[in-house]
Amino acid sequence: METFRQDYSSPVTFRQPPDADWRHQASCVGVDLELFFPLGEGGSTLNQVKQAKAICASCPVNRACLDFALRTGLEFGIFGGQTESERRGTRDELNRRRLMATPISHTADQP
Repeated sequence: METFRQDYSSPVTFRQPPDADWRHQASCVGVDLELFFPLGEGGSTLNQVKQAKAICASCPVNRACLDFALRTGLEFGIFGGQTESERRGTRDELNRRRLMATPISHTADQP
């Protein structure tokens, strides 16, 4: 926690968001983050995706990273070992499961 002075008269405390702690433990810390944001669709891009996913596979916080990406709706990049399209599929599946688990309420008019 860091304390800064506002107008040098009163201390102001800035706190990290609760989900920021896991980021310090990520295997991608210190890696060129461009690796996780591939552009294009050619062979070099597929190789880049493979390399990024390999880092994610050995990461102790890959689940927290994926949860963060899904919860915040991150559209670009590889997070938690999933590409944008894979996360869309995961998000769709989670939404489908939520709908299946939600009981359907019947009104008095309907059987």
